[in-house]
Amino acid sequence: MLKTETRDIDGLQVTCTEFPCLQQYALLPRIGELGPLIERMAVGPFDEDSPLLLAASLSRLKPEAARALPVALLAGCKVGDAVLASEEAIARAFGGNLRASLKAVLFALEVNFGDFFADAGRSAPPAPASTTASPAASGPTSPPASASRSTRILRPRGRAGDSSAKDG
Repeated sequence: MLKTETRDIDGLQVTCTEFPCLQQYALLPRIGELGPLIERMAVGPFDEDSPLLLAASLSRLKPEAARALPVALLAGCKVGDAVLASEEAIARAFGGNLRASLKAVLFALEVNFGDFFADAGRSAPPAPASTTASPAASGPTSPPASASRSTRILRPRGRAGDSSAKDG
C-alpha cells in the first residue's frame, strides 16, 4: 500500500503519494547525485537549512538534470487539487517561490526515501576513531570492508577540480 502525506508548505497544502518501489528504484541513481543532501537524510529529518542544501546539491548537476529531477520527484505530489505532473503545473503551483518549491521537493524525498535512508544511517558502521598518525605515514586509505555498500554507491563523484564533493 502506498502512503500519502499532506503538509502545509509556506501556506500551500502539499500532498505527496509514495511512488511504487520500481519507480523508486529508477530514481535512486538520480537522487544519489545529490550527495550531501542524501547523507543528511541518513541522520534525521530535514530542518530549516535543508532547502539551501538541496539548492547547493542541485547546483552541482548539469542544468538539464537540475531541472528534471525536481519534476520527477514532484510527479507524485499535488498542491491543493493541482497535480504536479509537469513543469507547467509546478510553475503554476509555486510561481516564483523557489523556497516553497525546494521544500516540496524535500517533502517528496521524505515520503519516498526517508525511511530507507534513515534505516541506512542507523545501520551504518560507526566512523573510525581519529589517530595522530599522518595520512602520508600510514599510506592511502580506502573505505573499510565493513562499510555499507549502498553508502559507497551513493557517494557523490565531484567534477574534476570540484572540492565540494569532499566530506567535511
